Amino acid sequence: MLLKEGEQFARTLATGMALLDEAFTRQRTAHAGAGLAPDDASAKLTLPGDVVFKLHDTYGFPPDLTADVARERGFLVDMPGYEAAMDAQRERARAASRSCSRHAWRSYPRYHHRFQRL
Repeated sequence: MLLKEGEQFARTLATGMALLDEAFTRQRTAHAGAGLAPDDASAKLTLPGDVVFKLHDTYGFPPDLTADVARERGFLVDMPGYEAAMDAQRERARAASRSCSRHAWRSYPRYHHRFQRL
């Protein structure tokens, strides 16, 4: 069991690192396309928060590891953007949960009226 979990985490890391490398390449290309010098401190390369969120939410890649790798590669990380995406996801989950709960009672009309009287 532990070996399987280790293998799964290794796959998660490999997938996340490949996607992270693609994101770094896209950001460098955009940076260069904007006519900014690679060492221009005022235009530091930044990994967008939505990329960090997608890596975490979709692929299970830890955001703290993303931030560590980004710093090693000379990138800043838009953590406020990541937090905003996480907050939006939590709100979507809450809304879906509320909606699901209301619809679930409609599936059991015979029991619904009993609980309305409580």
